[in-house]
Amino acid sequence: MAEAKTQVPPLRYCSELLEQIDCVFNWLENAVSTVLPDASIEHIGSSAVPGSLTKGDVDIMVLVDETDFSAAKYVLDEAFGYNPEMPPEADFVSYSGEYQGTDFGIQLVCGNDDKFGFIRWREALGTDPELLEQYNQAKVSRANCSMDEYREAKSGLILRYLEEH
Repeated sequence: MAEAKTQVPPLRYCSELLEQIDCVFNWLENAVSTVLPDASIEHIGSSAVPGSLTKGDVDIMVLVDETDFSAAKYVLDEAFGYNPEMPPEADFVSYSGEYQGTDFGIQLVCGNDDKFGFIRWREALGTDPELLEQYNQAKVSRANCSMDEYREAKSGLILRYLEEH
């Protein structure tokens, strides 16, 4: 399991890390789809958005039907460690780890993504250059801060957008 980091790693454009990002995403997609063939797997987060600044980590969302959530959680619990910063919820579990030196996150979501907005946020960043620039600037403004401050700057922008759209 990846250790919790206290400082923000260097930010780079995802295009600079494309080979690494693709390798980790493909590995995650294969690992998860092998054990959860009916799940929908989406590449989310900054590494999924061209032009986005990223720490270099890769995040996926694993979307399962409500009736399959407990079984999916059991299977992923056996293969991956929980994200220590996000306790499991009744409809959401976050896992974290590392593959070939790259941190990754798996977000197991029950039912649909309406509550969390991962896909809406990814799509908004991919289609709105001004929003993407605001997001990149929020990251840059906290690049020399703690991870908590960095996440707070990002989440403020994300939550405002999701509430308004």
